[in-house]
Amino acid sequence: MNTLSRSVGRCVHGLAFAGSVAVAGMMLLVVADVALRSLLGQTIPGTIEYVSFWLMVPIAFAGFSLAKRRGDHIDVPLVVDRMPPGVRKACTVFSECLLLAFAVTVFWYGLFSALERLADGETTGASGTDIAPTRLVVPVAMAVLALQVADDLLRTFTSRKAGDDRAERDS
Repeated sequence: MNTLSRSVGRCVHGLAFAGSVAVAGMMLLVVADVALRSLLGQTIPGTIEYVSFWLMVPIAFAGFSLAKRRGDHIDVPLVVDRMPPGVRKACTVFSECLLLAFAVTVFWYGLFSALERLADGETTGASGTDIAPTRLVVPVAMAVLALQVADDLLRTFTSRKAGDDRAERDS
């Protein structure tokens, strides 16, 4: 496994860890809010905003690159496995290029949108919770996904069969 792949793997797993922390935080915050409401008739101010913007966004975006790294995205082996190796490799390269273009496009749009929101100081209407920094999660997650796709493309071009090294890469 080369240095690039190890570095990308660290980024992917770091993002997945951040998503896991967000899941735990969301669970604790919601349970505490429900318990407080049931026991004392009060709620934790801003719970909905913190869950919706600060925690749900990293949860939603953190898994993309990890699923890509593990090969857990949807595929069609019934069709692809029956293709000759050259056609299979061409289909792999084509789909990887489409995914890379998508990730870079969302990264680019997300980055400029996040920078605009940060400059404006975006907040929620109800509680005035600052949510602008959460917009940075999208470009960060898409950058990591783009790195993972680029790593996979390099592996596709340097290996004899697409997917040869999935077990090695996952370790």
